[in-house]
Amino acid sequence: MTASADSHEPSSTDHNEIAEGVPHGLLEVDADFRLLYVNASAERFAGRARTELCGKTIWDAFPESLHTPIETALRRCAGEGVTVSSRAECAGRWYDVTMTPRRAGGVIVWFPDITERRLAEECAVAKNAAEDRLRLSEERFRVALRDSGIFVWQQDSELRYTWQYNTVGAVLE
Repeated sequence: MTASADSHEPSSTDHNEIAEGVPHGLLEVDADFRLLYVNASAERFAGRARTELCGKTIWDAFPESLHTPIETALRRCAGEGVTVSSRAECAGRWYDVTMTPRRAGGVIVWFPDITERRLAEECAVAKNAAEDRLRLSEERFRVALRDSGIFVWQQDSELRYTWQYNTVGAVLE
């Protein structure tokens, strides 16, 4: 890493290389919410070139963010100088958005695409719910059969009994 001559801080060139190399979207806005920087991942997520985005206010560049929790979080970050996190959906993709105040005023917005993770979480929740419903259905079935005197069984392809329930009094060959 190259350091500037009068400090131990990485150079702006190093920062740009880092920002361009990460797979997460990165935006930098000034105190008037004008886009100063858009990295390659943010371009890809937005489906537009940085030359089209930079110089515009974030509200002009992304009007769908107006009147949403993202707008509220961005204004809070800029106004109160605190880091704020939020989750956002845009064009069928999900992002974990973190907004951090810039020392020079404005906000740095960092947003990894979490769509696959979110889908996996939703699938796990749906699977657990289905398993719970199946467990409840099986329990209700057992309770209904317990004292009914009905013999229930399962046989394999060779007609061997593989499972039996309420075998008391049943005639089995």
